[in-house]
Amino acid sequence: HIAIDRIESVDVTSVIFYAYPQAGKEKMKDGRLPIEVFVERKVSEDWPQEYLTGMAKLLLGNDMPVSIEDGTPVEHSGSWHACISYSTETATDAVREVLLDPEKRDDDWEDFRGGFGKHIHALAEVHDAKGRTALGLASKESREVIHKYLLFCGRYKLQIGPPEYRTATSVVLRAQDLAEQVDYGVIFDKADNDGNGKLDRKELSSIASSIGFDPDLFFK
Repeated sequence: HIAIDRIESVDVTSVIFYAYPQAGKEKMKDGRLPIEVFVERKVSEDWPQEYLTGMAKLLLGNDMPVSIEDGTPVEHSGSWHACISYSTETATDAVREVLLDPEKRDDDWEDFRGGFGKHIHALAEVHDAKGRTALGLASKESREVIHKYLLFCGRYKLQIGPPEYRTATSVVLRAQDLAEQVDYGVIFDKADNDGNGKLDRKELSSIASSIGFDPDLFFK
């Protein structure tokens, strides 16, 4: 950790962590993990964004809480929880890189361990030392990256259970749109001009477009 404390060059630091990957799992004197130093560090002439992201993804890939092979829990030091709690570009890029399918990579980092996206459900629910889930700790930026793997089409949380509707050729499942957190109750209450708890044709027509309805389709 002396190399980190002294802010050594990327060449020196990367060689050390490649040679001694366990060092990336040991906390600094101030209680931080090495990955936290890099996700917090500001871009400089010696440490451009590309190098910061490279070090962060190396440290993160070497300290994931699940096995890349089958997603089962493995011993770790908490780098995953630490990284996703930050909203910096370095942290977000590292999360994105460690989840990305290796076949979609456009670099030649042979030693980098990516491809954890296939175990996203286990990664989202893994608990930290205080019992908090990773998804619950994630910053807005990291959560958006995680949702692209966790949710259907990156935004819909499917409700696992009996289908809403089934035919010979299709199955309809209920889904919650997490990208649209609209309080429909407030919208309906404001449109209920007579306060009878119901919306007539005129009242519903006035808010149709705001809730995603096509007035021409529903009110002919």
